[in-house]
Amino acid sequence: MYGGKKVLLTSVVSLLVILFLISAANADDWPCWRGPDRDGISKEVDFLTEWPDGGPKVLWKNKIGKGFSSIAIADGRAYTSGNSFNKDTIFCFDALTGKELWKHTYDESLDPKWYEGGTSATPVVDGELVYTCSKSGKVFCLKVADGSVKWGKDLKEDFGIEPPTWGFSGSAVIIGELVIFNAGQRGIAFDKMTGQLKWQSGKEKSGYASVVRYPQDGKNYILMFGSKALYSLDPQSGQVNWQFEWKTRHGCNAADPIVKDDKVFISSGYGKGCALIQIVDNDVTQVWRNKKMKNHMNTCVLIDGYLYGFDEKTLKCLEFETSKTLWSQSDLGKGCLIAADNKLIILSQKGELVIAETSPKGFKKIASSKILTETCWSIPALANGLLYARDSKGNLVCVDLRKK
Repeated sequence: MYGGKKVLLTSVVSLLVILFLISAANADDWPCWRGPDRDGISKEVDFLTEWPDGGPKVLWKNKIGKGFSSIAIADGRAYTSGNSFNKDTIFCFDALTGKELWKHTYDESLDPKWYEGGTSATPVVDGELVYTCSKSGKVFCLKVADGSVKWGKDLKEDFGIEPPTWGFSGSAVIIGELVIFNAGQRGIAFDKMTGQLKWQSGKEKSGYASVVRYPQDGKNYILMFGSKALYSLDPQSGQVNWQFEWKTRHGCNAADPIVKDDKVFISSGYGKGCALIQIVDNDVTQVWRNKKMKNHMNTCVLIDGYLYGFDEKTLKCLEFETSKTLWSQSDLGKGCLIAADNKLIILSQKGELVIAETSPKGFKKIASSKILTETCWSIPALANGLLYARDSKGNLVCVDLRKK
C-alpha cells in the first residue's frame, strides 16, 4: 500500500513538473525595447479581448516617477524606470504581484524641456544582467539578482559625447559579447561583461532611436538612426557599410527603422515624413518618399506587408511597398502601439487601451478601456498574458489579459 502511494505521489510530481515545463515553454517574455524580436510584435496568442463593462482586471499598480521608459519583462520580473526629485530610479518588480524586488537610484535631472521630462530609454535584460542608459548618458550594467552595479560609464564625462536636445533615449542592444547604444554620430559599443570600450564613432549629438539588428548576405549588421542620416554598421567594428542622409528638424529621428528583406522603412516627425529605401550590394536606392507617415516618437509595426502606426496624432495603415494609405483613425491622439495574434494593442495618448484588428480594410475596434489618466507615449508590453503600461507621471499598471 505504501509503495502504491509512493508511485502515485511520484506520478503526480512528474505531471506537475511536465505541466510547469509546458507552461514555461509557452511563456513569452518581453525582455527589451519592442519585445523579443525588437519589432513591436508579441508571440502571445489567445489573450482576453472580451472585457466586462469596467474593463479588464488591473492586477497591480505602482508609482515609479516621471518619464517615458517602457517595461521589460523576463523570468518573472518587470523592469522600468522613472525620475523623482531629480533622481532616476531603475525598478525591478515581481511581474505577477508588483512587489518591489530591488531598485537602483542615482542623481539625474528631470529636464522637462517642453514636456514632462524624466527617463526615456527602456531597460534591456540579457541573462543575469540588465542594461540602462539615462538622458545625460549614465550607463549601467546591473545584476538581475539584486540590482548591484557590475559596471557603469558616463557617456559625456568619460567619452565626451554630447547628449541630444532631449537627452539619450535609445535603448541598448546586445550583439554577441557587445552592448551597443545610439550615442555620438554613429553609436558606441562596450564589452557587455566588463564595460571595456570596443568602438566609438564620434562625439556629436546622436539620434533618438534604438539600434536595430538585421541580417544581410549571410552577415549580421545594425542600423543606427543618427541625427542627420541612417547608417548601416558592422556591429563588431562600427565600420560604415552605407548611409542614407535624413535631416530632420531638431535632429529628431526617434522611430526605429523597420527592415523587410532588402528594404528599410524610416519615418520622422516635425513635418519630415517617411521613405522606403532598397539596399543591393550596399548601394542605396530610394523606392518612395512622402509625408504620409510622420512618426514623431513611436515606431510602426509591420504585419503582412502593411504598416500600422501614428502619423503624428492620426493612426494609419499604409502599404509597405507602395505607401498607399488604406485607412486612418484620428481619435487616439499621439499614441503608441504593439501587436500580437493579428491584433493591434493600442495605448492612446490619454490612456485608453484599445484592441483592434490588423486589417488593411479598415479600423475595427474589438475592445477598449481607460487604464491610465496622464500622457501615454510609452509603448505597452505584453508578456505571459499580462499587459504592462505606464504614463508620464509614473503610474504603472499591470492588466490581466489571461483567459481563465
